[in-house]
Amino acid sequence: MNGDARLPAGDHEFHNAVCSGSSTADVQNYQFYDEDTSGKPNWQYGRRQQWRPPGSDTPKRTCDEQRTATWDLLISPDVTDNIDKTIKKIVEKARSGPVGDNFRLYVTGFPQFFSAETNECDDVTFARAANPIDDGRPHTRMTQDLRKEYNAMSVQLNSAIEKAVLRNTDQGVKWISIDGLMQGHRFCEPGVTEPDQHNPNLWLYHYPYNDPENAAVDAVFEKAYNKVSTSVDVNVAFKTYNDFQNAVLDAIEPDGANSTEGWNDWFWSGLAPRFKTFHPQITLHENIRDLILENYISDLGGSKTTDPPPPPPQDTNKCHGVGGDYWVMSRDVAADNVKAFCQQTVKKVTYNQGSVNELELSVRKLDDDSKSPAAAPDCVGRYQRAVLDGCDGNDPINNPHNYKFGSVFTSADGWEYTMTPLSKQVNEINCDVSYKFFFDSFEIRGKNLPDAKFGANGEGLKAQVSGCGSITKWNFEWTPNDVKFQWYASGQLPIGTKNCVGDALMSAGGSGEGNYHGPGKRTSVARRRPYGIEDWPGYGDDGKHVFGHAPTD
Repeated sequence: MNGDARLPAGDHEFHNAVCSGSSTADVQNYQFYDEDTSGKPNWQYGRRQQWRPPGSDTPKRTCDEQRTATWDLLISPDVTDNIDKTIKKIVEKARSGPVGDNFRLYVTGFPQFFSAETNECDDVTFARAANPIDDGRPHTRMTQDLRKEYNAMSVQLNSAIEKAVLRNTDQGVKWISIDGLMQGHRFCEPGVTEPDQHNPNLWLYHYPYNDPENAAVDAVFEKAYNKVSTSVDVNVAFKTYNDFQNAVLDAIEPDGANSTEGWNDWFWSGLAPRFKTFHPQITLHENIRDLILENYISDLGGSKTTDPPPPPPQDTNKCHGVGGDYWVMSRDVAADNVKAFCQQTVKKVTYNQGSVNELELSVRKLDDDSKSPAAAPDCVGRYQRAVLDGCDGNDPINNPHNYKFGSVFTSADGWEYTMTPLSKQVNEINCDVSYKFFFDSFEIRGKNLPDAKFGANGEGLKAQVSGCGSITKWNFEWTPNDVKFQWYASGQLPIGTKNCVGDALMSAGGSGEGNYHGPGKRTSVARRRPYGIEDWPGYGDDGKHVFGHAPTD
């Protein structure tokens, strides 16, 4: 918990203790061991089991009878008294350890499980045997009145828990209601066709209606069931069906080859989908955690307790923006770098040093500096979607060549993905003009000339160079594999146009002093021939005509 940026300075240790349906007696008997009991059977985690053994001598009550029995338990003063005893034992145990009086206990209750605002669930049953195909037998339907009653049970239980907490507030114990988090995330929400196991807005688990039978697990249950039912009348011995199920769970024992330590792992993994019904999904756990954290920070003198809990973290992408002098020319080169980077363990790497694609990639887990790119979830995908294309992709107006300026992308799960271009991308030209008997041959390499003057594919460049004379054998191509330049142009001009080419390149948007390498650029563009006079002779390096007649004007 110390890695959470929301916490104030100092050491903080957090333990999440859940009873998973256990009684207060189970919690007191099984959750206060001083020694490590991992890998050993601990049946208190197996309540709310949905297995029903074959035969006729299982506890049989109508839904109305069972609800009456449940209400009798909920309104009994024993509930608050038993929870109070459990809280006191927790505080006593915790404060006898190294934390001492700094120990705080935050107790959360239960949500109201159902939306009772509509009648869309009135003809729905959650009976396992009736889903996904109705078995034709009568089953209780989740009417609006029944949903309201079940919600009232949650409210009653929460009231009992809160009363127990209030008896211990002087010991650093605090009640936190979680029901306010559940709006829109319960069973039977408007517009949902229940039972919907895949409802993305549901924060509770449905029963796995399509879960296949597990013969090995059921065999263990049946053996324990026989052990319990042979000596008693289960309808008399057990007040509720949960009591009966718990007795069966307590009767389970290892057998045969499964008698070694940890033998129960396969057993519980087979039951897990059944046990988590009506329990919180991960999103609800995370929201409960944040609610507790907000209260804890407030109790330490942070934000007011009346402040709403902070919103859940969101993805953020801080784009460097289409501007400045630093960017990566080739998106494909950057994408290849990302694929290589995400497979290794070094957290910061520089690629393509000395080229127009030089860049730095880095990844870090904000609360765990030991994590590397290889451990980052969806590393390549997040880089490509957010960092490479989320800021400057698909922008033909402001970024027609799809240069990559990079960003810092922070995911909601606490990972930071960064791309930083390192090559300063000023416009630059290298020009070579050489005499070839009856013509001057030119080769030009360059980068980053303004699109408005240069043209989408060098049309503006060609028009300016044409002012020096009639061009033959014109060639233009982009050079994405060149480590320094972006494009290449070549062709032939009349003899004596060497310096004129340099002036033409400046008119096409070439750089100022220091970023142009080649002939010309010493005088004004008056040295150049006007456009359209294709029969003029060229000029020599001294500015005089080489052959033919100079213009009379």
